[in-house]
Amino acid sequence: MEQTSYDELRKFLVQERHSSSVQAVKEDFFTAYEQILEEKKKNIATKFSIEEARAIDSLQRLIQDLRKQRLYKILFKALRDCESSSISGEGLTTQEKELYNELIRLISEYLKVSVAEKKKSTGVVKAKIASSIPEFVGFDGKTYGPFTEGEHVELPEEIASFLAKRNVII
Repeated sequence: MEQTSYDELRKFLVQERHSSSVQAVKEDFFTAYEQILEEKKKNIATKFSIEEARAIDSLQRLIQDLRKQRLYKILFKALRDCESSSISGEGLTTQEKELYNELIRLISEYLKVSVAEKKKSTGVVKAKIASSIPEFVGFDGKTYGPFTEGEHVELPEEIASFLAKRNVII
């Protein structure tokens, strides 16, 4: 590979590191550099040189660093895009788009399950009052009580859990 191509890739890595978002690239961005890398490996097999071996090693590390840098950004981009519902894989390579779309699917699925579990857990708990409780405002902003000792009541799980920890309900 020519030094200019290596320098361009190095410059792009620096830009990627300094940018908060994933830098736009052509869909075959990594494929082109990996083809150059494969050609260099074939050439070194027939005509070995230390300089060429170092160039191959440097190029491999540079590509790996760039992939890792972009991976972190793609992970966070997928999370942000799921939360904001603005999904766009523009500027990503073909492999990165596949990863991004799979991440979107997994995150969306996870968020749906979390919401469903939250809806399930907002149930009501039956409890017996262990000691008198004056009127109070719950976590949900609603007023509860006053309750007298021995009274049987139905309370939201969150409030019942709070009162149970303080040994006020059974």
